[in-house]
Amino acid sequence: MRRILNILTKNQALVVTLVIGVFLRFYKLTGFVTFLGDQGRDAIIVKRILTGEHFPAIGPPTSIGQVYSGPFYYYFIAPWLLLFNFNPIGLAVCVAFFSSIYLLINYLIVKELFDKKVVLISTILLSFSSVLIDFSHFSWNPNLLPLFTLLTVYFVIKGLQTSRWYFFALSGAFLSFSIQLHYLALFLIPPIGILLMATFKKIKQSNNETMNQLKNYLLMSFSFILFSSPLIIFDLRHNFLNSKLLLALFQSSGTSFLTKFNSLFDSFYFLNLYSFNINLSKFIIYLLLFFLSIILFTLIKKKSNLKIFLFIFLFTILGMSLYSGPKHPHYFVILYPLYYIIISYFLAFLKQSGWENYIFCDRIYLY
Repeated sequence: MRRILNILTKNQALVVTLVIGVFLRFYKLTGFVTFLGDQGRDAIIVKRILTGEHFPAIGPPTSIGQVYSGPFYYYFIAPWLLLFNFNPIGLAVCVAFFSSIYLLINYLIVKELFDKKVVLISTILLSFSSVLIDFSHFSWNPNLLPLFTLLTVYFVIKGLQTSRWYFFALSGAFLSFSIQLHYLALFLIPPIGILLMATFKKIKQSNNETMNQLKNYLLMSFSFILFSSPLIIFDLRHNFLNSKLLLALFQSSGTSFLTKFNSLFDSFYFLNLYSFNINLSKFIIYLLLFFLSIILFTLIKKKSNLKIFLFIFLFTILGMSLYSGPKHPHYFVILYPLYYIIISYFLAFLKQSGWENYIFCDRIYLY
């Protein structure tokens, strides 16, 4: 708290931005809140948890394919229903609260990994993001995912950077929480796995270092499995029902290379549309994706936090192209936190004087 207060007193622009961001998330919340079938179902299930009637081992089903998620969301929001004396508005307040906390956590993380210009721009973009403000006005499991995605990526970076066991334990836990909030978070696993393997190959040939890193990776896996265990047990008891439904969902969305290629650009188009309310032409979409890919290729052998964010972002959106169905705003909740930071970096770069400054301006590097 002392650190937070020190930051707030020295950054008036940040304080104003955060206050406005919180105001937009709580302004007339009871009037703007959405309460449909999903919210009613969740409120009843959470009430049964609090009264001891039933403790679910699975979470809410997906809107398409009826694939059950994990139960983390129900137990995470349960205290808020009790706090508001079983008034369902408490669940919406919970989401608005953590959406506001996300603004401050984004500031702390981006300030550590980049610099003050990037953090201020990203905080402004997040505070005034219409799609994130809309998501903060009602209780729904995907609405919490931007916060958990950012924390997952941060803990992975800190784990690889410091080799401290608790960062690996946290990264495994938060990856599990993210996937339980929405299955699209599964697309975070391949890029994170590649980062873990790439870092392991760079470890000096020392038995102690190798064993320590293997222990960290095993701890991360154990943490992930532990917090995912209710859903894993459910799947084992029901002949892998969830896994089969999930595979069927992606197989039914189209398998041709052309379909998936078009889906990639459609995904990036809708991401920009929902993030900034701008309707970009097909040429601009191609150009932006090509530009981001070139930047990643340029940084591939450099020690840069931007490289990590770009790699996870591009690999994740590539994975999302496997699903060529409708592109709803909540399908991009794992990409919003990464994309806003990447865009903020390049907006800050506009004030830099040259290409070399762009390449080497990260303050903290990943080893």
